[in-house]
Amino acid sequence: PEQGRVLVVDNDEINRYLLHKHLDLRGYEVDHAASGWEALAKLRSEPFDAALLDLMMPGMSGFQVLAELKADTLLRDIPVLVLSAREDLAGVADSIKGGAEDYLFKPFDPVLLDARLSTTLERKRLRDQERQRNAELEQVSSALRRSNEDLQRFAYAASHDLQAPVRTVNTYLQLLERRLGNRLQSDEREMIGYARGAAKRMHALIQDLLSYSRASTEAVHVAPLDCEELLGVLVNDLRVLIDEAGAAVSWDHPLPVILADATAVRQILQNLIGNAIKYRRDESPRVHITIVGKGDHWRFCVRDNGQGIAPEHTKRIFEMFQRLHGDDLPGSGIGLAICQRLVDRFGGKIWVDSEVGRGSVFCFTLPFQAPR
Repeated sequence: PEQGRVLVVDNDEINRYLLHKHLDLRGYEVDHAASGWEALAKLRSEPFDAALLDLMMPGMSGFQVLAELKADTLLRDIPVLVLSAREDLAGVADSIKGGAEDYLFKPFDPVLLDARLSTTLERKRLRDQERQRNAELEQVSSALRRSNEDLQRFAYAASHDLQAPVRTVNTYLQLLERRLGNRLQSDEREMIGYARGAAKRMHALIQDLLSYSRASTEAVHVAPLDCEELLGVLVNDLRVLIDEAGAAVSWDHPLPVILADATAVRQILQNLIGNAIKYRRDESPRVHITIVGKGDHWRFCVRDNGQGIAPEHTKRIFEMFQRLHGDDLPGSGIGLAICQRLVDRFGGKIWVDSEVGRGSVFCFTLPFQAPR
């Protein structure tokens, strides 16, 4: 039917006829019931978009029909418009409280009935669409949860299964090198060195892939974070790398205490500071960190005097396995992708301003209140 399917429930035959005739002329498909019991039987066996319900019926009143409908999980969403000769406000209030969509007085006003019924059916249509969207979203959400769980299981399994043979290769290469000792020719020792280096790079790649998979699945722990204390610990952890490069790492004083996930912030800063030292020029690396409040977020910036990045590569470097400096320098090309994924998870942004031969400034933002 063009307008919808409506059940008219009234024990008065003339009222049923008038309502049937009126609604039929306006494009509705109409059926009717002469009692509450008959109405419930039809509503349970046939699909209806709405019901027009008389309150004052013998045997089973409209209030009882309404209560039965709202108690039935399969029928509770059918909208009910009450039609009654009762003009007291108590009847109106009881009907609405019982779950009726609207209340009309008898004899019915054709214009008012058309408007109320049309509005009721439109509300039902919108509710049906919302329920359908919610069901679809729940399906997508469930599929995403399963996908994340599968990803975690795969990551852990891959990490264990892939690292075991890598460790075996590295162990046997070490044993071979020790057993042969001085009998190894220089080129043979060099080949073993290449193989051990490849095993080491494979181990690092597996670890980075595992970190990337965890970046969007591990639980978030938001708590007060002293940024100055965090950087002090981080620089101490990177001490060997800093000393080997003759680097200097500094930051503004004092740095703020923020609400954030300490593990995520530490991982991002460690990647950025490590890259600033790794991709250096001939001069000693200089790295400076600033953390300031801007609007509704914190802005972290890591400035260096390194090699710099060409403008056409500034977006590509945040993608997986993107390496701009060849295989001469260590790394898997996943570090900045992890940073991007972590920042995205907290609703922030990450970018770089750079000039070849003069250095780079990597910046990222985190909201003042990280999402739960």
